[in-house]
Order: sequence, then C-alpha cells, then structure tokens
Amino acid sequence: MQIKFGTSGWRAVIADQFTFDNVILVTQAICDLLKKNKESSQGVIISNDTRFLGDEFKKIAAEVVASNGIKVYCTERDTPTPVVAYEIVRRKLGGGISFTASHNPAKYQGLKFFGSHGGSAFTKNTQWIETKLKSKKLKVTKTQSFDTLVDKKKIEIINPRRNYLNYLGDIIDLKAIAKSKLKIAYDAMYGTGRDYLDTFLIECGCDVRTLHHYADPNFGGINPEPTEENLWELSNIVANEKNFFGVATDGDADRFGLIDMDGSYFDPNYFLPVLLRYVLETRPNWAGSAVRTLATSHLFDMVAFKNKIRVHETPVGFKYISEIMAREEVLLAGEESGGLTFFNHIPEKDGIAACLLAIEVVAKTGCSLSELLDNIYRDYGVRVNLRERIEIDDKLRIKLEKVLKNKLPKKLLGKKVVRTDLRDGVKMINTDNDWLLIRLSGTEPIVRIHSEAKSKEKAEKLLDAAKSLL
Repeated sequence: MQIKFGTSGWRAVIADQFTFDNVILVTQAICDLLKKNKESSQGVIISNDTRFLGDEFKKIAAEVVASNGIKVYCTERDTPTPVVAYEIVRRKLGGGISFTASHNPAKYQGLKFFGSHGGSAFTKNTQWIETKLKSKKLKVTKTQSFDTLVDKKKIEIINPRRNYLNYLGDIIDLKAIAKSKLKIAYDAMYGTGRDYLDTFLIECGCDVRTLHHYADPNFGGINPEPTEENLWELSNIVANEKNFFGVATDGDADRFGLIDMDGSYFDPNYFLPVLLRYVLETRPNWAGSAVRTLATSHLFDMVAFKNKIRVHETPVGFKYISEIMAREEVLLAGEESGGLTFFNHIPEKDGIAACLLAIEVVAKTGCSLSELLDNIYRDYGVRVNLRERIEIDDKLRIKLEKVLKNKLPKKLLGKKVVRTDLRDGVKMINTDNDWLLIRLSGTEPIVRIHSEAKSKEKAEKLLDAAKSLL
C-alpha cells in the first residue's frame, strides 16, 4: 500500500484506495505522530465536508483517536475547512483531521491533516506518516464504539459555527456592508459554506439570494470548484438584477469565486492585487510580507513592490504559504485557484472570509471589481494571466515528463528564457517578464498550463507554445 500526502492531504477514489481500513491506518499513524511530538494531550478536532461517507469516516477516525487516549472534538455536521483551522488555533489543539477532497470530483474522498498551528501539516510530518505506513511497526489500537466514547466524554460533539462567525465580525467592516444596501447572490455549491456565509450576511442586514444551499455528495454533477464555467447560474442572477454582487465557495469552503456586478466572472488572480491595494488603504495596522504561489499573477508583485512590501513566491499548495506564516508576519497571501488568507488570520485558505472581504471592497469603494482593476492597470501596469487544464493519458504523461526534463525551449515568444524554476513543474520566464508554467497533477490525469504576458494575445501564444510540447 502506498499512501501519499499531497499539498492538501491524502486524496483517493472512494472504495478504491480510500477505504475504512486505510483510514484507520492513516489515523493511527497520525496518533503516533502526535504522541511523538508531545501534542497528544492538547486534543484533536475531527470534521468532514459533504462528500459521500464523510460522517462515517469522521466517526471511524474519532474512534481511533479517542481510543489512543487523545481527546476528540467532533463536529456535529459537515464543517468548512477554514473553520476547522480556526478552531484548532482558538482551542490550542494538537491538530485536526477533516475528511475532504475540496474541489476534486465527487468520486474522490480525502483526509486533510492539520498541524497545531492551524494550517496543513508540515511536509516533515506528512513524510513521517508516509514512512510509518510503509513500515511493519504500525499497530492499530483496539477501538471502542463512537457512542461509548461519547458517553465517556472522550469524544465531545461541537458546533464551531458561532465562534467563527463572531470572529469574522471583528475583521469585516459590517457597517460599510450594511450601509451599501448591496444585494448578494451566494452559490454554496452543495458544500459546507451553507449556513455560514449566508447567515453572516443576513445578520448584517443584507438581501441574500442563495443557490445550491443543501448538501449533495454528487455536487449537482459537477466538480465543486467555483470556476467560471461552474458559476453560470450565479452569473445570470447578477447580470439580470440591479445592485447585485455574486460570491461562491467550493465544496469545503476554502476557495472562493466572484461574480462582478455586471455578471462577469472575476478571476482570483486579479482580485489579489485589488485586495492588496485596498487593505493598504484601509487596514493601517496590518503589516508583513506578501506571499503567492508560482502560478499566481505577478500583478500582485507589482502592487507590493511599489508599496515597498517584500514578496515570497512558493510552490503551488497552501501548505507552503502556511510554512512562511509560521515564521513571519504576512500581510496578504494567496493563490490563483481561489485561496486567500491575511494578516493575523489562520495559516490556511479561507473562502468565506475572502468572499466577505470582496463584498466589503465593493460596498465601501462603491466601485465594481473591474473598475478597481482598471485603476490597478492605470497605476501599476497590465498583466494578463491565462490557464488551461488538459486531460492526458499515461503515454502522454511519460512523453511530457521527458520533454520537460530534456527539451525545454530556450526562448518564449522570441525572447530569451532568463530564469527556469523547477520547484513545482517547470516555470520559464523571458526577458519581457512573460512566463509559462507547466504542471502535471499529482492526483489527477491532467496537466495544468499557466501563462502571463502584457497582453492577452501574447498570453494565448504562450499557451499554444506549451500545448505544442504535448
């Protein structure tokens, strides 16, 4: 058996590799790690998203952890990933487990392991778990039933929603949102964000229209990812109504999607620089560096540099951002796929907080996001970021791996490649600062291509250059 932890935990197809037996083994390895690190006495939170068998996996894991003598705080219903992270920090727990595969297809399930810092477990710890699973020294503790452990108070059922919403109320400008009379359309995408984001907005006095506001393990037949093609219903509502703004969260509510006031999809890549400028103007107490992943637009850097803010670039995956947040203050951090966190917040992406900040930006400035982006272009310059996801078979994957290893182009759009970054896929940057990133997925049979240039035409040509390698 080979169980690998990616950037957000272990994910696999349900009933193939993701089985009850394997979950028991992984959970036991996590218990052994907590004991080794002397964090077992602090307790663990265990939760799930709305995926198939999530509740059952949660209870099995809770039985293993509690039977190992570690206190378990078990959520009474599916819970957003950022809320689990917040609860770890609030309660000062030793860690957490959430059964979620985030935005992956419905046939996938996942186990996300959080460290005591509230973010994804550090690489050294997930590698230790993988090694333990490969060894013959892993011994599963004999477990008692879930109900018995609840009766013995070794498992405590909790609902962390109110604590989290109250906390957000101290961060978000509620008065600005209420005063604006902005109407909000919210797509919960059949996930954990329901009753969190919409409840917060209703309590602010907002007119809220919700879509897909119930749990569906099949996510309506789509991947629960707030992309442009998946948010067409939300887009239609905003486009056909007055004074509406659209927000969405993915299956476990750690990613966000935005529909601008004209009904157009607003890319998270462009929201990051808009938000960076906004918080610099409205949050004088926020401080620290800016952090982004390799695939994220350099427009973020342009705003940061002009305001004398240091920028860190990490491999794709929020756990790398989390590692930086563990050692220094961070003003704003994000990734192109809709992950975002900020100063003094959890070291984990938070789709709920991101949506609320976007609503605050529009409410307080009185401008659409596209208008604010135009102001960024005017003051800092233009960058156009494109991406494409292509399905590949094993034969094509092997071919592409060889090309990326041995036959990389020396020029992009006729300009010399001056830097190549191999930390996560292959990222090539030319003398015009145009760039191309090619990444093979570690969990799905796909390749992701990202490009950025000073015009859409050039960015499209970069994508074509990448596809010619396939």
